[in-house]
Amino acid sequence: MTEIRKLTVNDMNEFRKIRIKGLNSDPYAFSSSPEDDATRDPEVLKDRFGSMSDDNFIMGCFVDDSLCGVAGFVRESHVKRKHIGWIWGMYVDTDYRGQKYGDNLFAELIKEATKCKGLEIIELGVAESNLPAVSLYKKYGFLEYGKEIDAIKYDGKYYDEYLMYKRI
Repeated sequence: MTEIRKLTVNDMNEFRKIRIKGLNSDPYAFSSSPEDDATRDPEVLKDRFGSMSDDNFIMGCFVDDSLCGVAGFVRESHVKRKHIGWIWGMYVDTDYRGQKYGDNLFAELIKEATKCKGLEIIELGVAESNLPAVSLYKKYGFLEYGKEIDAIKYDGKYYDEYLMYKRI
């Protein structure tokens, strides 16, 4: 059975596990590293989960009650930028890729984000080399508006990142 829903504080430990797995398995795809998350005070994560709202949330995809995918959304807080939201940390466990879980998770994330009153634009960044993710985002109408050169440096190698957006 598959369930896609917003995560709660009760999901915090499972989120942390899949987040660390993602940072290790696809290090070029995230600006965070396992070391960043490992040294972060657990209370910071607890605060993040405690402060979730309609415009700041993490979606999770569960298969047979096991968390296999996550994606976060946060809306800009400055008055002049409240019309913009950001998708961050999209990850599907390698064992579950190619089975539409990521597609379904992303669709549900977009659906939830568009419920934010006054939201006009959703943005994200994606490693240029992550072709399956780039393809997924394009499928949902995201367009490239720029490229950050050398956005990620991992193991002595640089990765460029596409900046993408969608008007809703």
